[in-house]
Order: sequence, then C-alpha cells, then structure tokens
Amino acid sequence: MMEATRYALRSDDAWAALADGDLLPKGYRAQNGDWRPVQFRSEWADTLDPADLAERDVALITHIDAPAGVRVLGPDIGDDGGVPIRAWRTEPLSSDEVEGLRATRIADVKAEAGRRILERFPTWKQANMNMRATELVDIRLDRELTADETAEREAMLSAAAWIKDVRAASDAIEAGLPDDADGLSAFIASTADGWPA
Repeated sequence: MMEATRYALRSDDAWAALADGDLLPKGYRAQNGDWRPVQFRSEWADTLDPADLAERDVALITHIDAPAGVRVLGPDIGDDGGVPIRAWRTEPLSSDEVEGLRATRIADVKAEAGRRILERFPTWKQANMNMRATELVDIRLDRELTADETAEREAMLSAAAWIKDVRAASDAIEAGLPDDADGLSAFIASTADGWPA
C-alpha cells in the first residue's frame, strides 16, 4: 500500500497529514518576521533540515509497516513522544479471509516441500534413479546384486526415505498451522520447525 503522505503538520497537539498543495500556515517569513502561508510541496520540504521543518511545525513521518493479520483500511498519523508515526486504520479479517490465509499458508508449505525435494533431487535425477531402480529389479530376477549394485540400491532407498520424510514433515507442519490471523500472517514456511535436514 502506498503512503499518501510523508510529512505531517502539528496542530493543537495532534498531527495531520500534509499532502502536496495543502496550505502550510508557516510557509516562509516575511521581512517583518511574520509567517506567510504557502502551498506545501514535499520536494521543497525535502530540502529543509529537521530544525527548519520543526520551526514550521512540520515533521517527516516515521514509517511503520502496515500490520499483518488485519484488513488495512488506510494510513493514519499517530504520535510517538512528539514524533509523527505512520499508523493504520484496520479491522479484523473475516472468518472467510482467515481461511483464505490458511489456504495460502498450506500452499506455501507444499511449495517449500517441493523446493527442498527438487533442490536435493532435481527431476532429472529422480528420473535417472527410477530408471536405475527398474534395472536393478530386473537384475535381481536373474542373479544376486553385486556389492556396488547393492550400495546403489541402498542409496536410492535412502533418497526415497528422505523424500517421504519431507512429505510427512509438510503434512505435520500444515496440520500445526496457527488458527488465528496474526499467527498465519507471521508464519514463514521455509523457517518452520520440523523440516528434515
């Protein structure tokens, strides 16, 4: 979400957002020392140092990201010890939206499982292992496997077991997903506990 403003004007101990074109009561000083209003321009404010801005009751808004797990209705301005901060008008997500967020996190977990499997065993490698496994089955019909062939078979079985472990971890992580919007919003599939090494 784009922030509508980057500057705020202090008025009656509160902050109001300043948009380009707004009237700035303390725009510049006339020769007699009185402030003369001007139309506010953020490009002009960018050239002023904080003391100049403060003299005009203007301050740069400290950015705070919009909260997760809620519907953001729009930006607002808050106060943090005399400093304007980005605040957000929000409302809770509906149960349908929370379920949609859950479905997204489940898809994230499945995608992470697929990424981990393909990172270690790309599709071409899995295809080669399947082909070789078929050859070893055919060989066993005629004779005993050699020591090298047995080692190959055990390595492929180990690979298959690891892939099954990743899939089982994926299922367990999905089953353990948080129920609330905040927890679902904060969840990151790649750093979830339970993935096999």
